[in-house]
Amino acid sequence: MALTSVAASLRAFGPTTLVVRAVDAVLGTLGEPPVPHWATVGDAAAALDAPLAHTEAFAEDDRSREILHVGAAVDGADRAVARRIRAEDALGPQAEDAVLKLLMLGWLQGATHGALLDLHAGRTALLCWAAVDVVLPLGGADVPWMLEEHREQQTIRLVSLCGEAGMDRVRGGVDAVLPRAAEAVARAAPHADALALALAPFVPGLLASGDDAAANVALQGDRLPLYKWLATRIAAEYAASRARTGITGPT
Repeated sequence: MALTSVAASLRAFGPTTLVVRAVDAVLGTLGEPPVPHWATVGDAAAALDAPLAHTEAFAEDDRSREILHVGAAVDGADRAVARRIRAEDALGPQAEDAVLKLLMLGWLQGATHGALLDLHAGRTALLCWAAVDVVLPLGGADVPWMLEEHREQQTIRLVSLCGEAGMDRVRGGVDAVLPRAAEAVARAAPHADALALALAPFVPGLLASGDDAAANVALQGDRLPLYKWLATRIAAEYAASRARTGITGPT
C-alpha cells in the first residue's frame, strides 16, 4: 500500500505492527525506551506542545512528502537485496546498503535544515541504522572508511531511487551526521548477539542461532519497512517542531 501522507502512515503503523515492535526491540537492547505511539498528527503536536493546525499543515507539505518518499524508496531497495542474495554472499551488498542508508540520513539532515539529530525520531533512526544495517550484517565497521569506499556509487543509487531533488543536501548532511554515526556503531557493536536474538521474533522463519544468525536476521530484516516507519516519525516530529517555533505555515 502506498502511503502518501504522514497522517495515513501514522494510522498504518500501530503499536502492534511488526516493524514498530522491531524498532522497540532494538532500542530496548541498547538501553533506550520504546518509541511513544502516535496514532495521529495531533498526537505529535500534543507531545511536542505544538499548535495543531500548523503541525497538520506542515505534515502535509512537500517537505514531509519528500521525507516519506525517500524512506519508502530505500526500503524498496532493501527488499530487492533481501530477495536476490544469501547471507553468506551478502557482505559486499550489505556494506553498500549501509552506505546508501547513511547517505539517506545525510539527505534527511539537509531536509530538516540540520535538525535531524535534534529529533527523537532522527536519533532513533541513527541507532537503528547502526544496529540493523552495520552491526548485525557486518559486525561493525570503520564508518568513515566504509563511506569513502562506497560513497560515489551509492550516491548514484540514491539519485536513481529518489531523484535529483535535494541531492545537494547530501554532502554537508552526511559530513554532519558522520561522527554520530561512528559513535552509534561503536555503541551497538558489543550487542550483536543480543540484537540478533531481540529481532529474530520479527523475522519469520528464522532462528537466532548458529554462526550466521546475525547476518541472516539482518538480511531478512531488510524485508521490514523500517525506513518507511522511521521516515514517518521524522516527518511528524519535524512538522511539530516547525509549528512550535512559531512559523505560521508551510514553506
